[in-house]
Amino acid sequence: MQNDERLQTPESIRARFTMDDLECCLIETADGSDSLLYRTIGTSEWTEPMHSSKGAWSETLFVYEPALRQSLELIKNDETWCVASIGLGLGYNELICAALALKANLPSRQLKLTSFESQMAFRKSFVEVFGHHHSQTCPEALRGAYERTTALICDFIGVSTNSFRTYVGELLTHNSLELHGAFEGVENSPETHVENLHSCVLFDAFSPESSPDLWTPDVLTNLVDNLCGQSCIFASYASRTVLKKILKERGFTLEKLPGFAGKRERTYARRF
Repeated sequence: MQNDERLQTPESIRARFTMDDLECCLIETADGSDSLLYRTIGTSEWTEPMHSSKGAWSETLFVYEPALRQSLELIKNDETWCVASIGLGLGYNELICAALALKANLPSRQLKLTSFESQMAFRKSFVEVFGHHHSQTCPEALRGAYERTTALICDFIGVSTNSFRTYVGELLTHNSLELHGAFEGVENSPETHVENLHSCVLFDAFSPESSPDLWTPDVLTNLVDNLCGQSCIFASYASRTVLKKILKERGFTLEKLPGFAGKRERTYARRF
């Protein structure tokens, strides 16, 4: 393995594997949960890790679980809970959303979860593992990460692993959980067109330094205008002036909340 600071310390590396055109490195974060970084085979530049080295699971609980839980509490009995997630990655946000819906006895057809992920390999692996497909193309190391994440979520939310896996499978079967390609602006990208406005939007993309195209004012404006419903909670690990400005202009009220693991601030905004 090359001596690259983004691979962190050797002790943190759980596995290294390839899928499609990607070389992946699965790493253990400080709380024992999994994160991952990757590069296109034949290139030298790794992505940044998908999560904080202080804890992938801890970061999810700190930044995104409160937004999901508070959004769900606002859903009336006959309403569909519509959630959008930018950045599938290892599926932490999507899976905790499903677990919260299951715990609330929300029928699978009453949840609409739309997730965006630029790498098809991660989308395919997620569907294979949780859609109960017979194909076995997902690397065992990644399956192990999904199993550990599932166990963490089920234990925290208080649902059984079997019922949870069945529920996520139903979401995929009923197209209640849709996995799209990279978010490029739903107005001009048929692949990322979505029908619903959402009551919760989780913006968990790579940083502006790694994914500058996702952080332009035009794309962020498009994202807020085309994904956020009139009543909506918006959450992100990042706190960028351009994002907060657009949210304010669109009628969101921002709460000043600390960021995860010593970061100065995160983004949490509500519009009702």
